[in-house]
Amino acid sequence: MDDNRLRILKEAGILFSRLGIRAVTMDYIANHLGMSKRTLYELFSDKDDLLKQAIEEGVKYHQELMIDIINKSENVIDAIVKFSQYHHNVLEKIHPLFMEDLEKYHYKVFKELNDSGVLNDDTISKLMLNKGVDDGTFRRDININLANIFLHQTLKFCVGKENSHGMPYSKEDIGRTIFMPYLRGICTDEGLKKLNYANIENQS
Repeated sequence: MDDNRLRILKEAGILFSRLGIRAVTMDYIANHLGMSKRTLYELFSDKDDLLKQAIEEGVKYHQELMIDIINKSENVIDAIVKFSQYHHNVLEKIHPLFMEDLEKYHYKVFKELNDSGVLNDDTISKLMLNKGVDDGTFRRDININLANIFLHQTLKFCVGKENSHGMPYSKEDIGRTIFMPYLRGICTDEGLKKLNYANIENQS
């Protein structure tokens, strides 16, 4: 991918996520990047095309960063603490209606990304679970696939429109009620010591 195309995808991705998809037009992106709209359309057929590729590039970048964190962490609990800090900083900058607008106003893009697995990729969580088993943090008798499915389905329920009250739960609710009991349940005795020492529940 040439540098100019990559620059456009990264900048457009930031604009879409922070300002909201509906607020960001092709004219706005062109002006922001200091280029003509014609140049933009030479590289991307329309807003849907740019939006889809920008999300794919963003997910790819996110995955590479997460894998690097896992590989450089002393153990999986250390990686989870870093994940938590990173996600807190990233998620607070994302427009609250980003996913809703993606599905409602750009359904074709949403469906393509969903069908291809981009929006539901489990590579990182599965890698995390395997690392935890390998380093003795998580129990060897857990079913990795089942633990992974449970994690994704539970988080989808907690933060999405699937929950029975029609509104997302807070990060604190998810942590106290779902995530921490889940982690404790799959930890070895040594893993519980690491978890208690990390004090994840009080991480900002």
